[in-house]
Amino acid sequence: MTPEYLKRKTTAELKKEYKSTKVVLKGLILFLIALISYAIYGLLKKDDNVVFFSILFVGIFCLSTLPYQIKFMKKIKEEIKKRHNLK
Repeated sequence: MTPEYLKRKTTAELKKEYKSTKVVLKGLILFLIALISYAIYGLLKKDDNVVFFSILFVGIFCLSTLPYQIKFMKKIKEEIKKRHNLK
């Protein structure tokens, strides 16, 4: 089921939002990979484990935003396909 706010937008706006969400998702994935890698490296090689454990916790916690972003992208894509099939 597509939310109402997506139905009110034009197809061009939806395509623009889809592209921007895709860029944000890729950037977020890269950032989280770097953050978690840095935290794991710090836990293995450095002495101050509390700081690196906290960084790891934040990175893992932020991973929970990825399914929401992917679900949102799918909804936008479905709305674009539905409009394309109506023409």
